[in-house]
Amino acid sequence: MERYEIKPCKRGLCWILNITSFVKLPELDCEECNQLAKRFQSLGFTTALYTGRYPAHLLRRIVQNVRGYITEADSLFVACLRAHGTRGNIITSDEDQVELKEIIGAFNSDNCPALEGKPRLFFIDACQTHETDELPDENKTKYRATWDYDTEPEADFLLSFSTPPGYTAWLHEKFGSPYLSALLRVLQENAMDPNVDIKQLLTLISSMAAKRDEQDHNDVIVKKQMPCFVSSLTKKLFLTVENECRPEY
Repeated sequence: MERYEIKPCKRGLCWILNITSFVKLPELDCEECNQLAKRFQSLGFTTALYTGRYPAHLLRRIVQNVRGYITEADSLFVACLRAHGTRGNIITSDEDQVELKEIIGAFNSDNCPALEGKPRLFFIDACQTHETDELPDENKTKYRATWDYDTEPEADFLLSFSTPPGYTAWLHEKFGSPYLSALLRVLQENAMDPNVDIKQLLTLISSMAAKRDEQDHNDVIVKKQMPCFVSSLTKKLFLTVENECRPEY
């Protein structure tokens, strides 16, 4: 199977969005996103980290600005989005909702020609619940069986979600996000393996997060989480990078 041609150094932009404060919803910590920025830098990416309070109008402006940083020289594009959410939406600081397909669509080949034929990776850590989740169990089962994130990616996209449609993405008070923790660990331990492609990395992330339990104060297991991904990649993608391209910290 063909592989995407990825430059060994200066591979492209990694945009990290971490919406931390909201009107009524709980605040989100930013430390894991800081670590993500360093991790992607070590993989040869230029990182753009946005952490803080972002209402809907400002998020839309940021999307346009980020798109403006992308050039023909880039081999691929990565976005890591962390916020509260509902199915197919990101909740902004003013507790408005911006559709994921609006954000993702800003980087399709029509809106961002520099990325045509190149892989675009989205890592999304946000709840994917829906108002129908309040229905009786038999209706919830019927709804969730569709496994629809309400996104419309074209070719060469990969969307990794922290949780399936209809479910929450939980956050541990002490240990943080199981999804981001697994993503960080897999990137550190496995991304440099020349025999492990991006889909295998995501399978490792799912396995790692699924084995981690959320426990209550009485050490009773009350929650589990299962990351999922949707891919329209047309070739294999490897994130290995030459040692001399790695920055030192």
